[in-house]
Amino acid sequence: MTDHFCVPVSDVSRSHDFYRQVLGALGVTEDMVFPGASVFGLGRPRRVLDPLQVERSIAGERPMQDRCGSGRSAPNLHIAFRAPPCSHVERFAEMAQMFGGVVVHSPRALPEGHDSYYAAFVRDPDGHNIEAVCSEPT
Repeated sequence: MTDHFCVPVSDVSRSHDFYRQVLGALGVTEDMVFPGASVFGLGRPRRVLDPLQVERSIAGERPMQDRCGSGRSAPNLHIAFRAPPCSHVERFAEMAQMFGGVVVHSPRALPEGHDSYYAAFVRDPDGHNIEAVCSEPT
């Protein structure tokens, strides 16, 4: 199970607003805020998202900005978030579009995943492929 991950972004403020709204539609809340970074999660201790540029070192390590690759060209990520109930998939797509994302695949059943795979795919403001998926039986 993933504890946390970094998403390189070009504009921390814009990405913070985007992820706060889009992940909020899935019940994910902001856990912590650092200078230039926000950590989102589903309650402690699990961290879900850490979009990225921290201008300070933590415990003598390289700044998170360097560890996450922010401000540099980096490959786009694909991140899929669980979205029960399935109605959260629609809300996720709506919020993404309202806050600078692009809906790549509107909410729909995707039987090539499995019989009850229902998902939406969006691109965040930096082009990362973000998915909300519900696997509840219909």
